[in-house]
Amino acid sequence: MVKVHYVIAVAIVASCVACINFSCIISLFYKYINRHEIIDIRQLNWTSSVRCSLSNGTRLCSFKNVCYLPKKHLFLFTLTEHSVLLGLSSKEDLKTIYLSSVVNHNLMSMKIAIVSNENKVTENAMFIDQSLFLLWRFKWDNIMHVFHDDLIPLFLTYLDICGEISRCTSKYTLGFVDRGEGGPYHELYSLFSNQQPLLLHKYTNTVCFPELHSGVLSSSVWFQYGFGQTQGPVNTSVPIEILHQFKDYVVHRLGISKKLVNNNAVIFLNRKLNRKILNLEYFTSILYNTVKEAYPSSEPKIIELDLTTHNIALLIEVFLTSKIVVGMHGSAMILCLFLIPGSVVFELLPFGIQPENVSFIKAFTEITGSEIVYRSWVNCNETLSFAHPEAPPLLGGIYHLPKAKQEFILNTKIVPAVECCHDPLYLFRMFQDTEVGSDFIPRFQEALLAQQLFSKETVKTTYLNKLFSSWYFPAPATNVSCTFQHQTLTAMWQPSINAIDSLIYDISILLDNNTILSKFTPYPNLKINLSYTAYTAEIWIKAVSFDSESLDSHSKCQRKI
Repeated sequence: MVKVHYVIAVAIVASCVACINFSCIISLFYKYINRHEIIDIRQLNWTSSVRCSLSNGTRLCSFKNVCYLPKKHLFLFTLTEHSVLLGLSSKEDLKTIYLSSVVNHNLMSMKIAIVSNENKVTENAMFIDQSLFLLWRFKWDNIMHVFHDDLIPLFLTYLDICGEISRCTSKYTLGFVDRGEGGPYHELYSLFSNQQPLLLHKYTNTVCFPELHSGVLSSSVWFQYGFGQTQGPVNTSVPIEILHQFKDYVVHRLGISKKLVNNNAVIFLNRKLNRKILNLEYFTSILYNTVKEAYPSSEPKIIELDLTTHNIALLIEVFLTSKIVVGMHGSAMILCLFLIPGSVVFELLPFGIQPENVSFIKAFTEITGSEIVYRSWVNCNETLSFAHPEAPPLLGGIYHLPKAKQEFILNTKIVPAVECCHDPLYLFRMFQDTEVGSDFIPRFQEALLAQQLFSKETVKTTYLNKLFSSWYFPAPATNVSCTFQHQTLTAMWQPSINAIDSLIYDISILLDNNTILSKFTPYPNLKINLSYTAYTAEIWIKAVSFDSESLDSHSKCQRKI
């Protein structure tokens, strides 16, 4: 080990002939040991520090000088007298740092072990001079989870900590803490990393980094999967504009050129492995004829897509240029994020499955103000449903269950909202194949009619009204004054600058430090006839509108003697 350090030292001295300051030496030292030299971290006087803050209830932390032990899946925090710990009230806070936006799932917390500088676990460590952003991918091989649980929350977190996406993407290398592989959507993750993301579990030695960031905001999440509660939509505080920014960023980084929208194109998301539509020829003819009837001047073009035979950039490009998407419930529906306003999303669901419980795209269109026309069709004819009781349990099989449980599942016709993750009734119904019946036609016709009546301005106005009502509160009254004249007290003020018709003013008055009066008025002035001659008055004014109110405004006056 001494020999290795000697060689590095010689190289540094040789490189610093024209640069003799300390920062140059440190920079070159990192440059040389970044060649994945195995070193003893203890000889660097290695000291860890951490700074944390809370954002929307999520703990965001930046660590300095932290190592990772792949075999134990542990982060090693070297505590010395020089360590700085900010934003933490106790050691318990170190147990509530989460590396995923998925809430109520303790597997995805950052596992930290406090060690001393004498701990031998770091003596054969690999030093990598990169700033790492830690991410636990929930399901790295499922496109819906990639976007909803990882990339959109990551985008939002980058905005929070860096202000601009480019600052974070140029600073951080993604480090995956899950045990997954690169996966089919590795290209998408790479858009948010200044180098190829690292699979931390692939390292054999302890690996150390000068800087780590942990914590992923969950405020963009609009659907939850039933951890500690039944699955279904959740409210999100992220405006649609942020999702538009995310979409534009992905499109730009993938190098997709925006093309004219083809109003005749109908995307049909065809599942080929499971949850299949069995009467495809009949179904595609329905699509063609119904669209042709709704738009007689056009010639519909059915574009059949699926995740197994098309790369993600091509899929996104097609979604950007189409206005109608039809398909069986599945992860590919998340690509409707890339549709333009006024597009139709028509989702089909197997017998017994309720869209309000399982449809993340329905939740997206309702919660975020996405400007998309969403409609659904649920197969209500069990004779047109084909289950697979013989399949593996995770694909809807039930033969492994006791007979009584099998009978219960077969006799249950509507699946309620369930908790995660492997409810056999939910899986049995979810993985049914379907023959689409003629009752699909009027539902699809209604969707196309809604598209024809769609007005972007109406949707925008509705969204802005909802946004305003959620965030509006009156501004305080200003320039408050009061005067006495005989036994009359007069108070005057400038009204709230954002006053609306329903606004009233809640007035509290304290006379001579003992008598309290309360009054309401819609006007920016008030006269009160007193029952006795008061000498001092303190006035507090609060503007009130429905369930919101302003800060107090205050004034004090005294009778002239």
